[in-house]
Amino acid sequence: MFFLGEFIKYLWNRKNKFSIHSPFVYNLSVHLEQAKVSSKFKKLRKEIYHYYKTNHTKIEINDLGAGSKKTQSNQRSISSIFNFSSTKGKYADLLYFLSNFKENQQILELGTNLGIGTLHLSMANPTSSVISVEGCSNILNYPKQVFKKYSISNVEFIHSSFSDFLIKQDKNVKFDLIFIDGHHESTALLHYLKLIEAIIHQESLIVLDDIRWNVDMLSFWETCVANEDFNVSIDLFRMGILSKRNGQAKEHFVLKY
Repeated sequence: MFFLGEFIKYLWNRKNKFSIHSPFVYNLSVHLEQAKVSSKFKKLRKEIYHYYKTNHTKIEINDLGAGSKKTQSNQRSISSIFNFSSTKGKYADLLYFLSNFKENQQILELGTNLGIGTLHLSMANPTSSVISVEGCSNILNYPKQVFKKYSISNVEFIHSSFSDFLIKQDKNVKFDLIFIDGHHESTALLHYLKLIEAIIHQESLIVLDDIRWNVDMLSFWETCVANEDFNVSIDLFRMGILSKRNGQAKEHFVLKY
């Protein structure tokens, strides 16, 4: 009932591009509406999806976050992880479109999992540089192997907790796009957001996954929307986007996607 109620509210409040008065958000909305996934990438994606769907190898999970909503077992098959814990469908396409919104982007992903989000972020924009951080080394071995097999070279995989990575990260490197897909707990995520402020610039986009995963995650998202440090917040139902954009009046957008 919680999820259904939230979806109904989203449908009621969402707007199309013609009701957007912010030039930046309007341009982003038009891009998301008009951008296409290349046929070459679709073919590659299909091959990788098939590999994961048919891989029933079981691995031990060391989940540093809130875990899976489907199962709390420490042992899971690769196919199960792919089916239940990977970003696929139109929200994977969203990452693809956000990645190619601008060229030469510095991209950070917190939560590699099997690298499906990473795949979309990296392949949409070959001129980009992607760092992907994962806390479970057993899972991380798989995207490392897959990306090596397909010669995808613009990604650096790092085995680390999110906090350790963010604390140690060079503050002179500013990321244009950050995707947070892990640790679905509001307290931890607010801590990460605070650390992230040192490695973003005024036009950086922070993409938050599963903002309606549960009541706690929705509360976290509502706190983000109210946060005066971010003038732009965009609700796309499953995902939310934040940006500082200090030259713009604070405004919240619920967009059709």
